[in-house]
Amino acid sequence: MACWGANDHGETDAPLGRFQAVSAGDEHSCGLRDSGELECWGRDWPNDWLDVPSGRFRAISMGLAHGCGLRESGELVCWGQPWNGETDAPPGRFTAVNAGWYHSCGLRESRELACWGSDWRGLVDALAGRFRAVSAGGYHSCGVRDSGGVVCWGRDFYDRSSTPFGRFHAISGRGYSSCGLRESGEAICWGSDWSGETNAPLGRFRVVCLGYYGHSCGLRESGELVCWGANEYGQADAPSGRFRVVSAGRYHSCGLRESGELVCWGANEYGQADAPSGRFRVVSAGRYHSCGLRGSGELACWGANEYGQANAPSGRFRAVSTGEYHSCGLRESGEVACWGDNQYGQADAPAGGFRSVSVAWRHSCGVRDSGELACWGYRFDGQSQPPPGPHRVIQAGDFHACALRDDGTVSCWLIFNGAADVPAWLRAAEVEQIR
Repeated sequence: MACWGANDHGETDAPLGRFQAVSAGDEHSCGLRDSGELECWGRDWPNDWLDVPSGRFRAISMGLAHGCGLRESGELVCWGQPWNGETDAPPGRFTAVNAGWYHSCGLRESRELACWGSDWRGLVDALAGRFRAVSAGGYHSCGVRDSGGVVCWGRDFYDRSSTPFGRFHAISGRGYSSCGLRESGEAICWGSDWSGETNAPLGRFRVVCLGYYGHSCGLRESGELVCWGANEYGQADAPSGRFRVVSAGRYHSCGLRESGELVCWGANEYGQADAPSGRFRVVSAGRYHSCGLRGSGELACWGANEYGQANAPSGRFRAVSTGEYHSCGLRESGEVACWGDNQYGQADAPAGGFRSVSVAWRHSCGVRDSGELACWGYRFDGQSQPPPGPHRVIQAGDFHACALRDDGTVSCWLIFNGAADVPAWLRAAEVEQIR
């Protein structure tokens, strides 16, 4: 046994001997010896809780101030601080147990779930059905169904990483929210709803996109635009006519007419709504700047340029994406080029071929030719890596990211907090980083 890290209370002073499992709590640790007996070390508070129960066990899990063990008989026993009923393990026979901060969950032999302890935000409202595994976090829990799908319940801060059930063909994420287009063309949005930005209107859409702060826009199948949410600068006053592309920025929006001409509306204090003339294929609205891809494949950017975010490189491109203070483009060769603010490495694009690229506040993400995801910039130092597996497209938000898998399901994760919490009322198709 080897432990490392903070050792204020002896929590890393592992005892000698042979162990088959170990679990670290807040200021303590416990291990399961080869003999099946338990031993704990570290802070002996509260309630002398290092005095573990006797007997032979198959598994052990430590919470914030309580622990639970699975006896060889399949029965559960919990000990420690019973602030919210954390030690009131239910009767019956179990195959697994996992302790969170103030609650615990177990997997019965019938493969049904049982949770106990604090019920704040529905922590112990385990979902019905048969499961393979369960994990209890700080303020949420997640389980793997027999089908392989993951569902979570409890607290989801702004619901921004909550992926709705179903198959999608497009996604968009900005700020604290996300939107997706179902295969039926229906738009569905989730996350923060400060200004009504997740209240997508009814109807069938070809494109849906989120702005940075409080508004969203969609392109109907008819080619008409509709925007909703915050509108203090007129950013939700979509112009009439038929369009091919729409992009929502911070306080402005831009659309590409069927003729190939650009039109932007909303705030214009930095010239971000002064779209250049000519014919374009793509447009992307950022914080205070915008970029477009001309019919020739060359880029044009306009608006704020204090970090060089509007200094588009030369060459021919297939796509462009604008963030807060930096931008990235996908060259015709498949390589990614980024420019603008690079304080966190968000403009240091990795080498290799890519299918798509998406830019957010202080980070950027892309889908490689292999379908694997790559992200760079703030908090991509190994702490908040994207999920593995083949993907079609990725959309980076300011504090989260969502990707569309090859099978049409959506996977979301948080950049600044590793939990992806799905509330009980929303069934998840796929969620990564349970803890």
